[in-house]
Amino acid sequence: MSSERDALLEKAYPELQAFCQSLGLVFEVVDLKWGVCHVVAVDHMTTELCLEEIQSCKRVSVGPSITVLLGNCYGHRPIPRLIPENEFELLLAKLAQNEEGIRFLSQWFWKDDNSALPTYVLWQLTEARILGLLRTAALQASEEGELSTEQKQKYFKSVSEWEIGQGLLGIQTNNQHAVVFVRELPRLKKNKSQGALSKFVDFTADGLVDTEAQDLLSALKARIYATCSGFLNLHCLELRKGRIDPGCKEHASYLQSFCEQFVSQMKAKIKWATAQTPDQEWCWLLKEISHHLVLSSTKCAVFCGREHLLGRICLHMWESASDSHSPLVVYGPSGIGKTALLCKLAQEMRGVLGPKAVVVLRLLGSSPLSSDISSVLRSISLQICGACSLPLPNSLTTNNYEALKRFFHLTLTRVSQKRQPLLIILDGLDCLSKTCHAHRLYWLPKEIPPNVHLVVSTQENSQHILNNLEGLIEPKNFFEVEQLTFDQGKDVIHAYMSKMKRCLTPEQHNVILSIIQISGNPLLLMLALNTARHWASYTPVSEEQLGTTLQQAVYILLQGLEEKHGKLLVGSALGYIVSSRDGASEAELRDLLSLDDEVLAEVYQYKLPINHTAVRLPPLLWTRLRHDIDEYLLEKEADGIKVLGFYNRHFTEMVQEMYLSSEQRTKRHQVFSEYFLGRWSQGRVKHLQLPSFQTKLNADRKVISQPLWFAEGVANKRKLRELPYHLIHGGSWQELRQEVIGKTVSWLWCQTTTCGVASVIEDLSLCLEVHDCPEIELVRDMFLLMKPTFDNPSVFYTEIFARLYSLAEMYPYVIGRLYSQCRDWFDSSPNPILVPSCGFFQSPGGPLKTVLTGSQKGITGMDICQEKRLLAAGSTDGSVIVWHLDDLGVAHTLTGHTGAVLQVKIVSRGARCLSLACDGTLRLWSLLSGRQLRILDEFSTDAQLQIHVVEGMPLFCSSCGTKIKAWHLETAEPLFQLEGAGEELIMLGFLDEELAVLSNRGRLTLYDSSTGVEKTQACLTTDLQNLILVSSQGSQDVARLSSPVSFLILSGDEKLLCAGNTQDVLNSMQRFLAQAFQHEDAVWTAAIPDHRRVLITGSEDHVIRVRGIRFIIIHWKVKDHKHELQYRICFSFRCINAKEESETIAVSSEVSCMELAQKKKLLFCGVKTGTILIYPLANSPETLCIPPPETLPTVCCMAVSQAEDRMAVAYQESICVFEITERDGFPGVEGPFQTLPLSLLHSPISCMALLSECRLLKGSNCGEVTLYDFKNTCVTSLGRHQTKITCITVSRTESLALIGSQDSVQRLWSLSPLRLHYTMEHQVSIQGVLCSAFSENGQYIFTGSQDRTIKVWDVISGNLLVIQYVYAPVTRILPYKEGFVAVSQLGHVIKEKFQCPRQVNLQCSRLQHIQRQYKITRRERDPETPPSTTAKTTEQKSAQPQLAKTTSLHTCCVL
Repeated sequence: MSSERDALLEKAYPELQAFCQSLGLVFEVVDLKWGVCHVVAVDHMTTELCLEEIQSCKRVSVGPSITVLLGNCYGHRPIPRLIPENEFELLLAKLAQNEEGIRFLSQWFWKDDNSALPTYVLWQLTEARILGLLRTAALQASEEGELSTEQKQKYFKSVSEWEIGQGLLGIQTNNQHAVVFVRELPRLKKNKSQGALSKFVDFTADGLVDTEAQDLLSALKARIYATCSGFLNLHCLELRKGRIDPGCKEHASYLQSFCEQFVSQMKAKIKWATAQTPDQEWCWLLKEISHHLVLSSTKCAVFCGREHLLGRICLHMWESASDSHSPLVVYGPSGIGKTALLCKLAQEMRGVLGPKAVVVLRLLGSSPLSSDISSVLRSISLQICGACSLPLPNSLTTNNYEALKRFFHLTLTRVSQKRQPLLIILDGLDCLSKTCHAHRLYWLPKEIPPNVHLVVSTQENSQHILNNLEGLIEPKNFFEVEQLTFDQGKDVIHAYMSKMKRCLTPEQHNVILSIIQISGNPLLLMLALNTARHWASYTPVSEEQLGTTLQQAVYILLQGLEEKHGKLLVGSALGYIVSSRDGASEAELRDLLSLDDEVLAEVYQYKLPINHTAVRLPPLLWTRLRHDIDEYLLEKEADGIKVLGFYNRHFTEMVQEMYLSSEQRTKRHQVFSEYFLGRWSQGRVKHLQLPSFQTKLNADRKVISQPLWFAEGVANKRKLRELPYHLIHGGSWQELRQEVIGKTVSWLWCQTTTCGVASVIEDLSLCLEVHDCPEIELVRDMFLLMKPTFDNPSVFYTEIFARLYSLAEMYPYVIGRLYSQCRDWFDSSPNPILVPSCGFFQSPGGPLKTVLTGSQKGITGMDICQEKRLLAAGSTDGSVIVWHLDDLGVAHTLTGHTGAVLQVKIVSRGARCLSLACDGTLRLWSLLSGRQLRILDEFSTDAQLQIHVVEGMPLFCSSCGTKIKAWHLETAEPLFQLEGAGEELIMLGFLDEELAVLSNRGRLTLYDSSTGVEKTQACLTTDLQNLILVSSQGSQDVARLSSPVSFLILSGDEKLLCAGNTQDVLNSMQRFLAQAFQHEDAVWTAAIPDHRRVLITGSEDHVIRVRGIRFIIIHWKVKDHKHELQYRICFSFRCINAKEESETIAVSSEVSCMELAQKKKLLFCGVKTGTILIYPLANSPETLCIPPPETLPTVCCMAVSQAEDRMAVAYQESICVFEITERDGFPGVEGPFQTLPLSLLHSPISCMALLSECRLLKGSNCGEVTLYDFKNTCVTSLGRHQTKITCITVSRTESLALIGSQDSVQRLWSLSPLRLHYTMEHQVSIQGVLCSAFSENGQYIFTGSQDRTIKVWDVISGNLLVIQYVYAPVTRILPYKEGFVAVSQLGHVIKEKFQCPRQVNLQCSRLQHIQRQYKITRRERDPETPPSTTAKTTEQKSAQPQLAKTTSLHTCCVL
């Protein structure tokens, strides 16, 4: 049925491939008869290969596994390759009268005595005469009852019937797993010539119709009709000119109908199968456990010897079972037998540990889920929890690597507490992928609790992993696997051959023994035995056929494959496997080989392809090769599909040496690139030159298409993963920049949302390793900045646009294209969206290098070790996290403190760490193992507690209050104690070998660090705003600061000093790093490495930032600190051409609040002394001032009316209303014209809004909101919030007011008439609104929250339309044209346009995600007017006559 096969290949398969891709499946066709002229022309393994492939399809396929196309030809009936001895001799006996026939059979069938049951083997291709002799004898033996019907049938059956019997008739529920088409030719005239009907009817060698075959075909069809009547497709057709002609209308209609039926039924069965897929929650885990159990049983099936090593390991586990201990490490060279040893250990320990013991075994890298450390930890944790009845991890834990790692460690502790024996065996740490820095072993528990055992193995030549283990684990826990002895090798030979039901001749046995004598490597022995089991008793052998080293053995194996399958086919197939990034699937390999012109030229060197328009590699050729190398291939998962790789590195290295020269490797990568680019898919023809025929074909290679998205939400993960890798290594820089980085931002969006930001960074870093490109480096750095906080894909385009805004013109080729594509995406977005109008995120290439996350709460203490590249940070939750700065991976999470960590210090050249916490304990940790070494609980819980350590000196000191204590670092023995005689002592540190101590009265004393004896004393000033430099000779140098410094950090070379103030980061830090060192929350600690190129800071927002010091505007060195810091206000203006201008103005006291009159260009600044400074922005540098009241109260907040003619100021004692005037073009402020005294018990005013007609909305810290009318002196309550009122905003028409509180509750009020519209609450955030603004058209509300987001709400419906993360709380929002301008606590000016379609579909996926995060509570009916109170106080009345006085205390003055 070649016409039908070609039609399926042309029309049906592409549609089904696209359909399966949209479901996240792979549609793979294995048609071993396609492209092969005559099945018998290949070899006698064809039938066995076909049946094996059917079994494989039934095992792997989640849908239909077999398609039956049956016509009027019964098909080739092969000669049996193997015939048992007794059966063959019986057949010879039936041919006793035919001596020539007996001689003929004996010539082609040779007896093999190496089989457990001696067998005759057909050893060469031969003519059809053999079949006649065998069938004659079999028929006679069957008639005489000496052969069963089944035995007789193997001499008569065709390959097709063997396949149908196993794939269709051999399964019970075949209706959903098979598609059956039968074609009948009712008017077929069998008297026509053989040439006309050879494709449709069986003929004998004499040219006559094979009636025997036709009878067998009829019987087969009868069985199919009876078994598959419910889903059988029967077609009747008349031939035209002895063939099926696609040009004929009737035949074309038949083929079209045939393809449509096939596609329809396949889709229905695939849908049914996917719907019937069992619960994936546990099914995948059961399959994973079963896989390792079965493989373990196979690996140790012929295990012999090693009893002494097994005994040592078991004894060590038994001795350490009751105490905490380290993992056990089994190591040795590749192929030494570590896997078999651990599999045997798992079997033995099940009996040793008892019936309640849990044994978890993972042969890493051997299954799809055992290659990635996240998947390994997930499966192990779930298996342990299920077996030990422990709580299961939630989805947030299983989807987060760091959380999963902590849960795994916690699970071991829980199992230990239940006293239930647990053994975890992880074989092959070197087989783990490098994702999540698995090879650094951060995930490996360094201390195993009692009753729990962990055994791992690794290669001896995996130095990186073995070195890491040696630094973490005691030497006594290492067990080396040695070579096999001669006697152990003999036992292995006997066990292996017994399992395979084979034996060897003495000569062959001696050859294998000689291999053991030369090398006792088990892998070399297994390679020899895998070859020897195919030897017949008549096969001559020698050592040269096997090789005496692993390299020789692999080389000889590959040479044998070349002789059998062709050098180009073997080299290309294996080369593609090794050249791939994560392995190649079988479907990909068939496509790649079909695109390789050299391979096809070798395949078709003697005969042209059957189909000249569709040329591919015949699938049978790959299947034969796969069959011969199957034992050495490893099937694993990559990007959701199963791919092939080599199980042992020796095969990979030999393939690289033999088939991957520099030129060949480049060619392989280029073919890969063309494949994943889809260059030859979708009917595109590729020229094929066949040198042997001097023919050039324009043929379609029929490879699968490679779109970026298969369907909505279904990305092409293989393309995302493989294409950049092959473009880079294939030297295709133009395609890389066009297709991946610069051509379309959709690639980066797809890869980021599908594979994660880390995948994009990995590809860009790989590109930079081989090609220096500043633009790509900037794009990579941009993703590094995005990575730690990128958890919402909806802000992807905003992130890129805002970060690359200032670089687009400078780098137009890549960055400029990305920028313009983001702009185009904004313009075409069908959903509500915020469009940036400027760059307000940190740009790549600036001072901020990266952000480390992991701490759940604020960072309180930090230290860095440059030698070991370690960074340790303590948190308020009591944990200490240690990062490795080379890869930014979390090396340890040290838990044990019950209070906030106050100080962290890395000591012993990075080997240990000290942490001091508010729980009164000081703990010493090992940074090699992560274990707690020592604990001291002699400390108070005072937050001022400090510790000091000097590298190279074996002591550490602590200071708290009036006492300073010193301990020995190694033994924790106390050395001395200093007391301040009533004075508080502050330990400054060590000066040479002397301890410097400062008292609160300014007395500086130097003590001997070993004895505590006083050496020198000096008196200093007690002003906390002074920074004093004191030398060992007693000289002093003083610098005056504007406010007390909370911490001082000195670089290792003592050339750079960092001083911080937790209350005012900008004022404290701007001296050193100008605006580059701003944080959105208080900075609690900092660290400077010795090289002084970066500054690392930790702040209350749970974030650690690394900034490059080479961008410092002003350096403050210790030897030159004669500068003063002042309070200042910094003005920053952004012009149209994207340039920035700034101006800094000194302020006399700390600023408490600010307000802006946009139209009149006035900036009002209230300070804590009660003064209000007024800066006319149009008349700079003039400054106006409203003097404070007599009591100098702090200015709490200010509000300017919509018309900007009045201003309200809330002091601690009263609220005053001023008039904003203008005289001779110069602004002024007069008043107060209205004064509202506040009672002593009144909660402080937190925010206000000044309305027309002398009305004032005010909110307080206690959540109370009132509307005060100055004209009528009445107060109206607007209800009470649960927390502090943080913002009050009035619409431009003053008809609506939005009131927000600290608990993220917002209420929208109508002011005329006064009523509540609805309450809006963001359920995810518990941090409230800081500011808000109505859009200029009054349709939307913009809010900035403490959770570092800007939200857009619809005024009419109250729906939340957009959430955008901006990295810092937004403190002020002003409406501007079609959007807003906002300012964040980082000092960034955020300018965005809000773009919203007329019809908003809240059911779209993006808005549905937002909908789940908030709720709206609406009023069902208009409430009654809230009760109002009227009060006229004497203070108010007396204030009225003073309104017109221009000599009032609050007269505006010009400074």
